[in-house]
This record gives sequence, structure tokens and C-alpha cells, in this order.
Amino acid sequence: MELANLAFSNLFEREPGELIGANLDSLLPKATAANGTLWSEQVMGGHPLRQTLQAQRKDGRNFDVELQAVPLVIDGSMRGAYTICQDISEQVRASRAEREHSEALSRLIRQLEVQTGQMTLLNEMAGLLECCATTKEACSVVDQSVRKLFPEAVSGALYTFRASRNLVEVAVSWGESGRSYPVFAPEACWALRRGQPHWSSMSAGVACAHLAEMPAGDYLCLPMVGQGETLGTLHLHFPPSDREVSEMQASRQRLAASAAAQIALSLASVKLREKLRDQSIRDPLTGLFNRRFMEESLQRELIRARRKNHPLSVLFLDIDHFKRFNDTFGHDAGDLVLQSAAELLTGFFRGDDIPCRWGGEEFAVILPDSTSQNAATRADELRSEVKKLNLRYRNVALAQITVSIGVAAFPEHGSNCEELFRIADRCLYQSKSAGRDRVTVGI
Repeated sequence: MELANLAFSNLFEREPGELIGANLDSLLPKATAANGTLWSEQVMGGHPLRQTLQAQRKDGRNFDVELQAVPLVIDGSMRGAYTICQDISEQVRASRAEREHSEALSRLIRQLEVQTGQMTLLNEMAGLLECCATTKEACSVVDQSVRKLFPEAVSGALYTFRASRNLVEVAVSWGESGRSYPVFAPEACWALRRGQPHWSSMSAGVACAHLAEMPAGDYLCLPMVGQGETLGTLHLHFPPSDREVSEMQASRQRLAASAAAQIALSLASVKLREKLRDQSIRDPLTGLFNRRFMEESLQRELIRARRKNHPLSVLFLDIDHFKRFNDTFGHDAGDLVLQSAAELLTGFFRGDDIPCRWGGEEFAVILPDSTSQNAATRADELRSEVKKLNLRYRNVALAQITVSIGVAAFPEHGSNCEELFRIADRCLYQSKSAGRDRVTVGI
């Protein structure tokens, strides 16, 4: 270096005497051209250069400079180079800060887009669950919705309490099977024990005992509490992640907790509606459908029978001398007789048949696709099965139970509900008048 002004000296924090005769490459150790050669070699080769790079002050501190160099040619001969260095540290820092701010803003926008999508899916799931009429439908909605909410999950399952509350069983599952037992005691899940989300993994934490195996990945169990009652648990299995574990777990747990809360609230509402509906159509003592449901069902079945030109039969049956059980052994014994008869009816008829308690000691059964002859045969078989009941109340054997039955069929005995009820009821009383323990078919 043959000449350096005061500004150049101040830039590198060196005395002018230190710069004169010095090699500028030593001040700009990282100044290389695009082809990897030193900047001085490129300029001395007759090529101008403009480059942003890091230089070093005397005390070793780095700073950013813009280097401009042009060859010095005199009489066609390369004699040296002019070099201008400008401190652009502030501009570089500002540019870097702007870039980082832009990247942070882009990340925030992506996060907001993800969260908006998640909220949309949660709202969609809530809307579908609100329209579910049965627990089975609700579980199907949960299956599809949670898959969309957690596409990265390896597997998942929704567990609900049995009626006895002593076991939790899988209501619906998806993904890889066998990760968690299908049925387990509530004590086997730390989320149910503690009433809060629980992670199980090989790296940390106490694993839930209901996990059948512990491969790589993280397991999240969330208790589902709706209307003050713990309904079960939502179980999710995630694969190992290269991202920060705590950040990933926190994000997933927040979303899963929102989903579990919504599922629990909806399941509680569905169960309540099912319970109220069940109470409105079932007899509380026997568990059979009540008279109201019987009348509505017969109307529906008659419409179907007319459309398909199929037969349909109705049975009316009455427990003979039922008052004797109440008078001799008390009403509890009478209830036992009614419950036993109802249990027999439930197991005796087909799944499409509809046994009901008509009232008092009277029962009715709708037999779709059954002629009067077939219905009479089934009624006589039922009469024989009832006589085989051996009931005991407080270690005392009850008298033999018999039933009288009346049969009416569509279309031969009637074309509407009122006619069929009237004929079946008349046949029932004919059976009772003729000595009971018999079947009478309409004429």
C-alpha cells in the first residue's frame, strides 16, 4: 500500500505509518472474488471489483465494508489499483434485522394460518357432534375429525367408561393398532388418575400402564370431562420429532385439550339425550319399549308392510292370575315375574321383532314379515317357554307362570293399528275365557 487517507486509517483504527507499505490483503482476509481468488489478484489482472465483505480492525473486531477496486493502468501497463472502503455495518445490521423481522412475520402468519385451520376443524367437529343422535354417531365423527386435526399422529383412540365405571373400553380407534389395550381399569391411565393431560415416552415421564408397548414416539392421554362427569380419555400417539420437544408437545397438548373438551361436552349431551329418549320410550321396570313406542312402531311397520306387500302380525299376551303373585308374595314378587317375562321376551324373538309392555301384566309384540300362522306357531312356542320358568322369591318357589295370547295379522284381520289392536285384544280375552294358557288367532 503506497497511499492511504486519514478516513481509511480511522476506518481500520490504524496509524497512517502502519498502513503505508502494508499488504491490503492482510486487512481484508475474507475478500475473495466470485471465482475464489483473492480480490487483489482479480484487480491486478485488470478486472474491477465491487464486493461486500467483513474486515478486521486492529483490536480484532470485525465490521462490514463495501470494497470497490479498479485497476490502475498507465501507458497500457498495470501499475496498481485504486481501492475505496466504506463502513456499511449499520446498513448490514439494519438489513439483517429487517430480514429477521420478515422471517418472524412469515412464521407468525404460518402459525396463524395453522391455528385458523385448526379452529375451523374444531368448529366443524363441534357442529357435527351437536347433530349426532347417538353415541355411535358421535364416535364416528370423532374418528374422522381427530384424524384431520392430527394428521401427523401414528394412531389414536377414544375410550369411554362402561356403565359400571370400573373399566374403560375403546369406543373408536384409528391408525396403528395394538399400541394400547382395548379395555383397562381407570387406574392404568395417569390422565384419569390426575385429571389432567399426561405424556408417556421413552425419554421422560411415567408411562401409563394401559400401553401395550413403548416404541419410539410420544403418547398423550387427555381426560374427557363433560358436565362435571369424567366420560373417558382421548389417546394419541405421535412419532419422534426433530423439533424442540417441549415446544412441539405444548402445541399438540393445547390443541388436543381443546378437542377433548369439545368431545366430552358433546358426548355428555348425546348421552343425556339418549337417556331422556330411552326414558320416554321404555318401561322403567322391565326395560321393554312402552305403549307409546309400540303404537308409533306399529304405524311405521304397517306403512312398510303395505309398500312391500308383506304380512305383519301382532301378539297380545297377559300373565294369567298375576294378581295372585302380588296378593300372596307382595308387589316385589310381582315385579320379579314381570321382569323375568320381559327378559324371556327379549331373548326369544328376532332382532327385528318389537316386544313391548302394554301395561300392567300385559305385553305386546310386533312381528314384521310374519303371517298369522307363523305368529301363532311362535306364540305357542313362547307359551311353552314361559311355563318352564322356575322363579324363586326370598327362597320361596313361586307358582308356575302361564300366559294367554291373542294374535292378529295384517292384512287379513285389519288394515290399521286400531283394528289390529282390537282384534288382538279380543283374541286375548277369548284365550282367557277359554281357560287361559292358550293361543287364539283372529278370524
